[in-house]
Amino acid sequence: MGWQCGRDTDVLHFRIMQRLLLLLIMGAWATPVVAGEGEAAAVPVAGKNLWRASVAALAVANAMDAHTSWGKYELNSNLSGKNGKFGREGALIKLGIVSGMFVVESLVLRRKASKRFYRGLALVNFGSASVTGGTAIRNLGVPRP
Repeated sequence: MGWQCGRDTDVLHFRIMQRLLLLLIMGAWATPVVAGEGEAAAVPVAGKNLWRASVAALAVANAMDAHTSWGKYELNSNLSGKNGKFGREGALIKLGIVSGMFVVESLVLRRKASKRFYRGLALVNFGSASVTGGTAIRNLGVPRP
């Protein structure tokens, strides 16, 4: 009944996006704890704050990309649903990939905590965030079907 109205669909979409963004932010926030960084931060390493900023930038870029892709036809068949559009399934896959990447980076940095690794991974994250952010900006110009 109420689900057929376009306004109710927009509200549902907004609530789902809020929850996905919250999950992504919580995952990025909890990554150092999962990797064991929170236990013993004995010696501060140069580049750690840069890496943390890059994690936040990548999380925000992916959230923006998911938000601007929602309900539109998805070119990536791995992220498209049964109807060829980006939706909950694609957003969860995207969330899993990004969260998994953060955990792997944290585990690598736990073993090899050096300025070189922090800055190298920050460069990778910022590069990925710029490409993903560019895709999100492009998606703004694509009309919903």
